[in-house]
Amino acid sequence: MRKHIHLNFLYLIFLVVGCANNEEHAHEMAHKHNFNGSAEVPEALAIKAVENPKYPIGSKAISKANHMGGMMDGVEVTIVAAYKTTAYETSSVMSDGTEMEKHRWIVHEEFVNPGNKPIATGTEIKTVADHMEGMKDSIQTIDSSVETTVYIVDFVTSDGHEVKNHKWVAEEELEPIT
Repeated sequence: MRKHIHLNFLYLIFLVVGCANNEEHAHEMAHKHNFNGSAEVPEALAIKAVENPKYPIGSKAISKANHMGGMMDGVEVTIVAAYKTTAYETSSVMSDGTEMEKHRWIVHEEFVNPGNKPIATGTEIKTVADHMEGMKDSIQTIDSSVETTVYIVDFVTSDGHEVKNHKWVAEEELEPIT
């Protein structure tokens, strides 16, 4: 019985340490994001600008995005631009060797020679996106995709960093301010 209790205690310690390391990794990855990005987009995406998006340019919304280590969840964002496209959740090894899993989002037009149809899950493909340090020219593995309206947004993170032209937040990750 005593051995069983010790094993459960050790399991609990490993669980807590593992969760802390995952949160620490997520926070570390969040700080690799470019806090002052450019509002420029690939030419192929520029023609897909949405004229009357659900969240108009200049309006405010609440982010429910679990991006940047949770620093976007529940914050007020200002809409900078909106585009209709396919957005991808991807995994890769960054140029500095850091593993990135389930990154949201890279849009279709930020891949090299993506074709006209959505890219299949499991495909490995090069990106020109530079949302984060080490991302540009990396090989991304497609984890999932969604056809949606994506937004470029400005906001202040939950820990006080001002972010300009953050790419991307999917329409499903926004809620109106009530």
